[in-house]
Amino acid sequence: MPKGFFEDPLIRALQHSTPWLVATILLVLVGAWIRFQLVEPVAWAQHCTSTPWDSWCTMRSVVITLIHEQHIGRLAALFGLLTFFIHQRWIAGIALLSGACAVLFYATAPGAFAILSGLLLLTNAGDKADHATAIINNAKISA
Repeated sequence: MPKGFFEDPLIRALQHSTPWLVATILLVLVGAWIRFQLVEPVAWAQHCTSTPWDSWCTMRSVVITLIHEQHIGRLAALFGLLTFFIHQRWIAGIALLSGACAVLFYATAPGAFAILSGLLLLTNAGDKADHATAIINNAKISA
């Protein structure tokens, strides 16, 4: 690898956000299974009409209520807003995760906002830490 490969801002940003991106991919896979295998099939709707007390039907009803009342989108938007006021990587990661889940479950506008705000903080967090370290090192050299 070239000497300055890890000094590239894009590579540093990807290094800092990779765990959250992997977690997001895994969450989207699980969410897609829930959406396409549990929520949308007509067979489940017919089954749950006759046996609503079944545990899978109860989970299906909770997910449908969360989707219908836009609670997932509101939660994603809340975490998206929090990333601008509380500059913590874990909040940005949760914004990214909840935004991906919101987009998957039909709350596209708040989900996209949460994804973008989470990625914005996750990709800039490494640069801020590097900048702070450089300032501290320069202060030590000057003193």
